[in-house]
Amino acid sequence: MTPDSTQLLGLLIMGVILLIAIWQDMAHRKIPNALVLLASAFALLWSTTAAGVGLGSALLGGLVAFLVFVVFYVIGAMGAGDVKLVSAVGMFLGRADVLGLCITVLIAGGLQSLIWALWKSRLKDVLHNTVQAMRNSAMRLAQGEIPNAQDFPAGHDPMPYALAIGVGTLAYVIWKSAF
Repeated sequence: MTPDSTQLLGLLIMGVILLIAIWQDMAHRKIPNALVLLASAFALLWSTTAAGVGLGSALLGGLVAFLVFVVFYVIGAMGAGDVKLVSAVGMFLGRADVLGLCITVLIAGGLQSLIWALWKSRLKDVLHNTVQAMRNSAMRLAQGEIPNAQDFPAGHDPMPYALAIGVGTLAYVIWKSAF
């Protein structure tokens, strides 16, 4: 296999894994650990090929993605499966692309949350809760404390964030290949 075909194969497998995660998240509001483990193992294996990013880069990419998104897990804004999934995607893309990935996934998540709130007829509640959470977090920070999950009002219908991870990843890969 040529490096180009190996790279395409790796991206296709990452895409299939993301599609399965989206389907599982939409259907069950859960991303199976076995799927994330498989994705991580494949990403690390793929990183050692000629088209891969290198093992060290893959590990760093996964770690950075994990650290960025674990904050949202700690405050209750996303599930653990979402954090593990974006970390696996970070391993596929590596350290050079992980910040771009995180930005596009966060943008996709923000857009998805607005669409989700409109669809569920809860936009007013979501905006009110967001303002309240920002106010509570700012007060904690001003007191020298770290914001936590109690600062954020509990949601009623969790959003399947794997969709934002998939759309954000696709957007980043397309953007990167265009430039």
